This record gives sequence, structure tokens and C-alpha cells, in this order.
Amino acid sequence: MWFPEPIGGRDCVVVSGGGALLVDAFPDTGRISVHLGEPASRRPFRKRFGDDGAWGAARVEVYGRRGVARDLAVYGVVERTAVAAGTVLAVTAGLLAGCGGERVESPGVHGLAALVSPISFLAELARRGVRTAVFEGAPAA
Repeated sequence: MWFPEPIGGRDCVVVSGGGALLVDAFPDTGRISVHLGEPASRRPFRKRFGDDGAWGAARVEVYGRRGVARDLAVYGVVERTAVAAGTVLAVTAGLLAGCGGERVESPGVHGLAALVSPISFLAELARRGVRTAVFEGAPAA
């Protein structure tokens, strides 16, 4: 799979975890798969003061139909892993508390996808400095 720089191309493998929450959030979806690409290297300890950590990325490809035409949308994020995770947690906590928009009130256990609008959530992450990406177009034959 290809990600924006500084990640670039990564070999990814299909993993079994994570799909069930996505199926619950999008019950009309015909197929969902989750892929994982390991980082190039893992350092057990940070060697430099002020090291911001390793870069990570997430990518979601959505295939389907809009009207009668086949369509493709790719959403993603490329950021230092700790920065992205912390920002996602902070924005989600704010939404659950009613800050920054309409309060999310869905009792029970849910994945994030069932609680937020993906495009507005990515826009809020981008507003807070997380590098997000959206590609919309037609898949190559």
C-alpha cells in the first residue's frame, strides 16, 4: 500500500482484528478488511532528547456506488503515532463531553466510526495539526 511521505510504500498483511466494530458501524457494507504494515525499525529507547517518536499512518479505502457509477474514496492520516493517538483521544473525549459540536449520546460500547462523521472528524484532526488526506476518484481498471 502507498501512503503519503514520510511513510511511502509499505508491505501490508491482512489482520483479523478490528473488522467487527467496522461491520457494526457500517452494516450495509459488503466487505471489510484490515491491513497492517510494520514500521521499518523499532527502537526500544529514544536516543535523542526531544525525539517526537515514530511516524505512523492509517488508510481507509471505500469502494461502492454513487448513483449508477462505481466510485472510490481513500481517507487517511500520516503523523507521528503519539501525536495522532493523543489528538484522536482528545477530540473524541471532547465530543463525548459535548464540546465542539453536538454531544455524542450513544449508550453502549462502540467503535469510533459509529460515533463520528468521518469527514468532519478528519477535518477537526487537520485543524489541530494532524496530517490528513482525502483522495476521491475512479479506481484504475
